Amino acid sequence: MEQRNSNRTWLALGLGLLAGSAAAIYLSSDEGKRVRKKVSADVRNAAEIAKRNIQEQGTKLGAQLQQAADSAQVYIKDIAESTKQYTEEIASKAKNAIAQTSDQAEEEIEEKADSFKKGVNRAKRNINRKLAEVETASSNGKA
Repeated sequence: MEQRNSNRTWLALGLGLLAGSAAAIYLSSDEGKRVRKKVSADVRNAAEIAKRNIQEQGTKLGAQLQQAADSAQVYIKDIAESTKQYTEEIASKAKNAIAQTSDQAEEEIEEKADSFKKGVNRAKRNINRKLAEVETASSNGKA
C-alpha cells in the first residue's frame, strides 16, 4: 500500500510538472503573451470599475448622510419651536391666572374693608346713641 501511495505521489508530481511546463510554454508563445496582456487589461479594467463603483457608493452614502443630518436639524428646530410656543402658552396662562387671582383678592379686600367701615360706623352710631342716652339720663337726673 505504501508503494501504491508513493507511485501516486510521483505520478501527481510528474503531471504537475508537465502541466506547469505546458502552461509556461503556452504563456511564452505569442498567443500566450496576448492572453496575458488581455487578462492583465481585464483585471485593470475590473479594478477601475470597482474603484468607480466604490466612489459612487461613497458619494451616494455621503449625500444620504447629509440629507439625514439636514432632516434631523429641521426636526430639532421644529421641536425647539414647539417647545418655545408651549412654554409661552403656559407662561401666558399662568400670568392670566395670577392676574385673575389678584383681582379677586383685591375685590375681597375691598369688600372686607367696606364691611369693616360699615361696622365701625355702626359702632360709632351705637356709641353716640348710648352717649346721648347717658347724657339725657344724666341731665334728667341732675335736673
